[in-house]
Amino acid sequence: MRGIQRKEQDVDLLIARMREVRSAAQSHVGELQGEAKRLVDWKEYVLAKPIASVAAASILGFAIIRSTVRTLSWTTSKQVLGENNRSDQSSVKSTLASSAIALATSIASSSLKSYFANLVQRSISEGGSK
Repeated sequence: MRGIQRKEQDVDLLIARMREVRSAAQSHVGELQGEAKRLVDWKEYVLAKPIASVAAASILGFAIIRSTVRTLSWTTSKQVLGENNRSDQSSVKSTLASSAIALATSIASSSLKSYFANLVQRSISEGGSK
């Protein structure tokens, strides 16, 4: 009789332990999902490292613009000038490239000015509140 009761107690303990493990696992899954969402959130990276984010965005933008300019330049020069006029093709390419560089420089400059203005404004407001 006692052996049967002991086995039933062991079974009950085992079932209770399994329930605890399942509930703990579910809470860990929720925590991991939240952490995964946080890790892929680009806003958190921008807030943590704004200068690196601006630099990365500028480099990426420059690369995209550069590849687009090459494609547009090649297509435009072929359509407008024909394939035999090489000197005019290089003129069109250099004009497009300089325009793209000027655009990228303007965007980067505006971004940096805005960033530093926010830094100054933040330091002034923190200094005034002390």
